[in-house]
Amino acid sequence: MRTCFFTLCDENGFEKCGGKELIQSAKYFHPEITFMRFDEKHMVKAMKSMPSHTLIAHFGKFCTTQFDLVIHIGLDSLILDRLDELFI
Repeated sequence: MRTCFFTLCDENGFEKCGGKELIQSAKYFHPEITFMRFDEKHMVKAMKSMPSHTLIAHFGKFCTTQFDLVIHIGLDSLILDRLDELFI
């Protein structure tokens, strides 16, 4: 099953909210899963045609064109163990 994690963030939020640590923790516990980061450039482009409160759904749907399972993880999160329960 092709799986990805994704998050949304601008460059300022990425630094302040621990985006680097989120990606490192995801790759540590799940190196086999692709991690996609949609930055400010992607969000601004998408907001020209839709309201901002729909961005997570929009980018999640975009990811389903390439992946069977898509999991959004908030930028201020850390993965502290394997998340195998999500893949059952």
